[in-house]
Amino acid sequence: FFSSRRRHTRLQGDWSSDVCSSDLSPYVQVSVKPGETLWSIASMIAGDGDRRAVVAEIMEVNHLKSPDLSAGQRIFLPTR
Repeated sequence: FFSSRRRHTRLQGDWSSDVCSSDLSPYVQVSVKPGETLWSIASMIAGDGDRRAVVAEIMEVNHLKSPDLSAGQRIFLPTR
């Protein structure tokens, strides 16, 4: 469900994880930086919206059993 064609870029704003995105996917793949949490990442994506829904989507897309992340872990995030 993810295209093999990817491009590298950087997310804008305070969050500076490396991003690898697909032209055909509504998700980008990032490498978790030290100190980042699922909730802090979801806050950057959700903006003023409900970050609980973003956390749930990230967990589902990545088949995560818990919200715990490790530095260097690669995860897919929605591109909203």
